[in-house]
Amino acid sequence: MDTPLPKTEIFPPAKSESAPGAFSAIRAKRARLDGMMACYDICNITPREIDALVDKMLAAGQPLDADMLMFSSFGERYRGHLCDITGQAADASSAADMMSVAKDQLGIAQRAEDARSVATWVTFIDFLDVIRARTLKYMGVEESLA
Repeated sequence: MDTPLPKTEIFPPAKSESAPGAFSAIRAKRARLDGMMACYDICNITPREIDALVDKMLAAGQPLDADMLMFSSFGERYRGHLCDITGQAADASSAADMMSVAKDQLGIAQRAEDARSVATWVTFIDFLDVIRARTLKYMGVEESLA
């Protein structure tokens, strides 16, 4: 006769947290992210600063999603890999306007009529807009992002 296997839980029950406690944690995380984003200007940021911002955002709980991966691809570490492959040097201290770069890439995708790339760049620009808006808000600056 077969003995039944012991019942095991694949996923342990989630810890229940009160709604006010959960909202407090979310607000605290957002405040940490806002504070670290305020130290960087995505319209004048170096590859080295991109790496530092990505590291800080991930440490503060920002999910590693497609936008963060794309953002990190403009950082010094990723660019260093490209330099190794191509044999061309890059200056990690040379600042770029990430918003302009993303909008230029969007224009290229639109001219190529590549709907998938267009959607990717639009989403990335929205991500950069969020960083810029949070930075400006934290600094007490009112600016239209249009």
